[in-house]
Amino acid sequence: MYVDAQVVIGEEDSETLQICPNPVQDNLTIQLEGTFNYVVYSLDGKLGFTGQSVNQEILSVDSLEDGTYIIEIRNENGVTRRQFVKQ
Repeated sequence: MYVDAQVVIGEEDSETLQICPNPVQDNLTIQLEGTFNYVVYSLDGKLGFTGQSVNQEILSVDSLEDGTYIIEIRNENGVTRRQFVKQ
């Protein structure tokens, strides 16, 4: 038996979550109303950044190698994951 237990941020939060630009070269902006935690990691699981913010965070991604990354956002309503490309 297989059960998918992924938790997703509530529908209304998902609509207000913005991660841009994508693809990104220098700065990645995360916008989500309220307090949230974030984790950025590569597709092979290597940790890039972690942090906490309120309403908006601007991440300098200069130190990341070019490639595809996952950003995980957690708030009081749950968790969501999005991909972005660093060029």
